Amino acid sequence: MLSLDKQISDSAAHLQSIVTAIRTTNPKLPSRCLEKWEKGSLLHQQLVGTSQLFPAKDSAWNLLQSIAFAPLKRTDGDRDFIDVGNVEMDFAVARHLALASYITVCWSIYDRIANVCGRIAGVPVLAEHTKNNPKITDFLNKDNQVGFAVQMHLRESYRWPLMACYKIRNWLVHDGYDDGGRQMFVSHRHAKSFLLHAQAKKYIEDECGHSVDGVQIQNCCVETKLDPWDKCQLLDILECYHAEIDKMFAALLRWSTESLVIQVKAFSDR
Repeated sequence: MLSLDKQISDSAAHLQSIVTAIRTTNPKLPSRCLEKWEKGSLLHQQLVGTSQLFPAKDSAWNLLQSIAFAPLKRTDGDRDFIDVGNVEMDFAVARHLALASYITVCWSIYDRIANVCGRIAGVPVLAEHTKNNPKITDFLNKDNQVGFAVQMHLRESYRWPLMACYKIRNWLVHDGYDDGGRQMFVSHRHAKSFLLHAQAKKYIEDECGHSVDGVQIQNCCVETKLDPWDKCQLLDILECYHAEIDKMFAALLRWSTESLVIQVKAFSDR
C-alpha cells in the first residue's frame, strides 16, 4: 500500500485526468453527467492543498519527540522547565502546545481527505450538502452513506484506533487536559512525560468501544502483542494508531478516486 502522502498525489493526478476524458468524451452524453464528473475532478485541488500539510505534520511530530526527550533544565516547586528551541518553557505547557499542534495538523489532513471521498462516493445527502463537509464519522456512524460495503470495512478494521485518536483530538483541542474532572496525564512533571492517566485510559475505552475478543482487538488490525495501548505512552499510541488511520484513508481515497475514473471511462465509452 502506498503511503498516505503518495496516495494523495496519485489520486490528485487521477482526478485531473478526468478533465481530459470529459473534454474528449461522447458529445451525446447529457450535460448534467458531464458537470457531475467535472465537479469531482476539481477536487484534485483540495488534494494538492492537502499535500502541503505534511511538512507541518512532520515538524510537529519532531517537536513532540524533542520535548519528550529534552533534558530537564530546572524545577520550581511543582513545575519542571525544559528548553524548547532555546526558549525556557514549563514542560506541561510545551507538551500541550506541541500535542495540540500535531493533532490539529493530522486531523486537518484527515478531514480534507474525508471531504473529498464523501463528495465523490457518498450518497447525495452527504455528497451534496452545501454547509457541512463530509466527515469520517459520517462513514462510521451512519448507515448507507456509501456503497460496496465500504462502511463495513472501515468499521471492522479501523473503528477502534480511529475513534480513540478522534476522542483524544477533541479532548485536547476543545477541553485541554481536563475533561469533566478527568486528567489526561498522570502528571505535569517531566519524569512522567506523556503517560496517560488510568482514568483517562478507561474513559477513552468506554467512550470508543474498546474490546478484545480472545487475543485480537475488535475493530482493529493491529496485533494485540504489538498494540501500545495498555502501556499508556501517548506518543507510542499516536504513532501506531495514526499509521493505521493513514492506511485507512489511503485505501478509501484510492477506492473513491479510481472508482470515479473508471466510472467516467465506462459510461463515456459508447
